[in-house]
Amino acid sequence: MSDDPSDRTRSLSDGDLLRRHLDGDGEAFGALVRRYRKELYNFLVRFTGDQAMAEDIFQETFLQLHLAAATFDPQRRLKPWLFTIAANKARDAMRKAWRRQAAPLDATIGGGGDDKPTSYSDLMPSNVPRPDEAMENLETRQAVQRIILEMPENLRTVLLLSYFHDFAYKDIADILDVPLGTVKSRLHAAVKHFARQWKAAADRSDHDEDSNNALRDESLLIDLLLGRCGEADAAGLKRRLAAEPHLRQLHEDLRNTLAAVALVGEVEPPEDLVASTLGRLRAARQTEALLAREELGRRDVIRPTFSLRELAAVAAVVLIFAGLFGTFVRQGQRRRTIDECKAHLGQIGSALLTYAGSNDGRLPAVGPDAHRWLPAANQPAVSNSVALFRLVRQGYASPVIFQCPAVGEGSFVVRQEMADFPGVKFISYSYQHALGTPGLWIEDPRMAAHRSEMVVLADANPVFRDGRFERERVRSPVSDNHDRTGMNVLFLPGNVEFKDNASVGVLGDNIYTIEGVVDYRGDEAPASPIDTFLAPAFSGPGAPGGGR
Repeated sequence: MSDDPSDRTRSLSDGDLLRRHLDGDGEAFGALVRRYRKELYNFLVRFTGDQAMAEDIFQETFLQLHLAAATFDPQRRLKPWLFTIAANKARDAMRKAWRRQAAPLDATIGGGGDDKPTSYSDLMPSNVPRPDEAMENLETRQAVQRIILEMPENLRTVLLLSYFHDFAYKDIADILDVPLGTVKSRLHAAVKHFARQWKAAADRSDHDEDSNNALRDESLLIDLLLGRCGEADAAGLKRRLAAEPHLRQLHEDLRNTLAAVALVGEVEPPEDLVASTLGRLRAARQTEALLAREELGRRDVIRPTFSLRELAAVAAVVLIFAGLFGTFVRQGQRRRTIDECKAHLGQIGSALLTYAGSNDGRLPAVGPDAHRWLPAANQPAVSNSVALFRLVRQGYASPVIFQCPAVGEGSFVVRQEMADFPGVKFISYSYQHALGTPGLWIEDPRMAAHRSEMVVLADANPVFRDGRFERERVRSPVSDNHDRTGMNVLFLPGNVEFKDNASVGVLGDNIYTIEGVVDYRGDEAPASPIDTFLAPAFSGPGAPGGGR
């Protein structure tokens, strides 16, 4: 019989190994780490684009798995849970070290482990099949890697989990805690996003996607190429592919797109990754043991009786700590509310990008004939929120996420005749000015260099309240949603950040005002494509001072 521990654990399931670890088996957890050494590490490298960060997150993931092992439901598969932990930790790490622009692909990445520097382009193996001859060019291969790294986080995550790790839709939904329909729409949006960027990099022309039938064909072909198409749809598509040249061309373009995605490749994990991970686990266990012994020691100590003076002092300290505790509780509640609000903006951001993917790259707009967003004498306003309501009417988003948890209340039933939110209390976020325009074009070359700085949504505009402009608030425009402590801000790529001032747009632009405008009539528009102006959240019928 072999003495190799891997021989004794190879036939055990992930759940069996975790249970054995809980029962004190000294080899079980190491077997789990070795089992996911390459797959999980590569997921994290692709997600972050940074080997050193991926190595640290890998260790943190397994440390968290050890700490939470007793809560694992044995009826579920361990792998989706493991990737849930890893994805959450990766997002947290990237928020802490967020860089607006992707690092150059020839820049050195930490974690190489030898004297030879490692760059992003080193992550791409040379033996991966090329979609065409152009892929022989290193610059083109680097462009593919750049598209993956610069893809919005919510789309990149779904693409990685589905394409590289072959998770089922249900597993991805569990990992990301989103509905099944959202997973599918994000995956289609991710492939379309990559296709647009890849075709632009390769100087190709896009196909006409004006009709709903063309969009449906594209979605079905993506499912077919990913092996996720139903039998009936697959059979129908194969018959049509034999008869329709334009469908064959679309199929070929999408196949080439997915072949290009594969160029992100794999990287070999550091040799000591397993050992260093288990070393951190041992250190954590030693700390746990020391704390346990200290607690037992404290229980054995006989405490002396307090004098009245000491009791008075203790009482005073208790009162002080009670006051501090109340403050901490309030701060904790505010932090949770801010995080919930941030999650709402992230979901709206995903819906906006998905909408754009189905509408020639344009975000929703009110319409070309509406211009007044602030009411005036005998001139009712059209609420800028009509644009956001398109996401609700067309099924891209739930109406609940448009209420900031700090101020939102109640809900409503969406009826067919509705064109806007039924009242101001149901929409507490301000959206980029969308009146008199076909909608912000996310591929506009004039904003290409500033795309990552472009703000499209945030907590409600504080400068325009009750249907009027409040000039004194321009000096310090902080949204009222979170007691004027700051506001959550959604950037065009999909990331959300909490900011303590409004000058966070392109080149320090104030996101709540229009560049160069001092007095407002209520029909002004942004000065340029990169001028963010988050119009009042709601100025339609029912708003204070709004149109009737």
